[in-house]
Amino acid sequence: MDILMVNPVHPATPHISAARAWRFAQELSALGHRVVLLTRPLQPDGATPMPELATHDWAGPFVLECAGVTATSSTRVGGRLRSKLRTAVGLLRHGGSDGQWHDEALRRILDLVATGTFRPDVAWATFGKGEALFVARKAAQGIGCPWVMDIKDNWELYVPTGLRRLLAWRVRGWSKATANAQLTAACVSTWHGATAQIVYSGVDHAFLAHPTTNAVPGAFILNLVGSVYSRQEVERFFRGIGHWLAALGDRARDVEVHYYGGDVEMVAGVAAEVLPGACVKTHGFASIDQFGKACASASANAYLAYSKTFHHKLLELLSTGVPTITMPGETVESMSLVESYGTPFHVVADEIELAKCLEELFQRHIANDCPLPRVSGLDRHSWPNQARQLESILIAATHKDSP
Repeated sequence: MDILMVNPVHPATPHISAARAWRFAQELSALGHRVVLLTRPLQPDGATPMPELATHDWAGPFVLECAGVTATSSTRVGGRLRSKLRTAVGLLRHGGSDGQWHDEALRRILDLVATGTFRPDVAWATFGKGEALFVARKAAQGIGCPWVMDIKDNWELYVPTGLRRLLAWRVRGWSKATANAQLTAACVSTWHGATAQIVYSGVDHAFLAHPTTNAVPGAFILNLVGSVYSRQEVERFFRGIGHWLAALGDRARDVEVHYYGGDVEMVAGVAAEVLPGACVKTHGFASIDQFGKACASASANAYLAYSKTFHHKLLELLSTGVPTITMPGETVESMSLVESYGTPFHVVADEIELAKCLEELFQRHIANDCPLPRVSGLDRHSWPNQARQLESILIAATHKDSP
């Protein structure tokens, strides 16, 4: 098939919002499909020359970059009201604030199709960015092909209350809907009046390459990963570590705490206040290979849960087989996924429970009596496996019997 995929976040952007569309585009290409990913340039004014398509190696996706300028909010008196009005108008006209990208992306994909080099059998766009849905819808109408709407972010978090139903109506006409979790599938049911098929984002091979030894022999390495959502939760997390380290005494020298994620300033600040002198290292966004290796070679991995989103990092951490800790709790969906793995998983409600959990894991670590389980099926959510599921949905949308 010829497949058009739309996500304004460039695949080289060091953020999770870039991963889902790009990795699915790569895997669908590996399955033999011709894929064009319509996106925004990583650098300003970086648009893809159209002639490159003629010599493109379709073993990988063709990245079609279309320039656009995101509007900025006013700081003048009364600017907040004007900003809200601009946001509402932008959402209803283009799906978001970047109407320039919407217009340019739509023009360029239709121009590409007019060359006869590439004509999509189906389009797929992910929300996140509402402009992606608008472009895919209008492009599909212009080309005469079906399109599939993907919801990977909570509709209720990213669309203002009074516009949720209206914006859903503005993106009507899709043939199939996909979602990255039960939570986002529920948004499709509530606001779009339909059932979405769940296709989880995949797990990179880096998380599945289980090392036989720790990254630092003898050290107990604890990783905190991902967004932390609130300073209060970070403070509770580090207070729990503080209680544990205080009880360890001299053995605390064998403990390393690392943070991988975008909230470096907050995490570093809280760590300096709550754990002065402790070994806490912040890394920010690491490459997927570095991040996967760090998680797979740790003594334990931890993340702070937030009930209004699905934590894709849960699947990544479960796939390592390394003990995983979450605080303060998780959803029914996430706990159901945990049960399908053999990875040790610990839910702690507060800092006292966290300290007890860490002490238990540490004692087993120094006793060397906790070999990690090597159960089968840890790759069930790999990108290739998830891409085959998406492929079947795209084929069904075209009413074709085979790729």
